[in-house]
Order: sequence, then C-alpha cells, then structure tokens
Amino acid sequence: MCLSMRRCCLPPRLRSIQADKTFVQTAMEVNLAEIQVGQLAAQKGAADGVRDSAKARSDHTRLEDEMKPIAARIGVTPPAESRR
Repeated sequence: MCLSMRRCCLPPRLRSIQADKTFVQTAMEVNLAEIQVGQLAAQKGAADGVRDSAKARSDHTRLEDEMKPIAARIGVTPPAESRR
C-alpha cells in the first residue's frame, strides 16, 4: 500500500490528467518566457534581425490566448504574468 500520493500511486486515469496539467502548465510558462524575451528584443535589440525576430511574439501571444480556456477547463492556473 502506498502511503503518499506520489504519481506512481495514482490510478492510470489520474496519472494521465496530472500529466496533461503538468504539460499545459509548463507550456504556458515557457510561452510566457518567449513573450517576455520577444518584448526585450524589440526594446533593446540593436540588430535588425533581433528586432525582427521579436515579431514572433504575436504568435506566442495568440498561443497564450488559445491555451487559457484549455488550462481553465483542466484546472490549471496560468502563470502570474499572463493574467492580463
């Protein structure tokens, strides 16, 4: 008998749900970092290529908007900076 609620003790269905939550949480955190790096590149980038690459942040912003309802549906709270 397992005395703790470690992942190994969860039934397969709950392990799958937890894996989904972990994936969504991690993806949202990484995406937020990409947005922040893009903003920094746009503000401080000296080379045209750096500033141009910052334009990709709109893709990340759109992804963030698409992930929020998914996160809410499975009970994941978005990273603090993305709660706009």
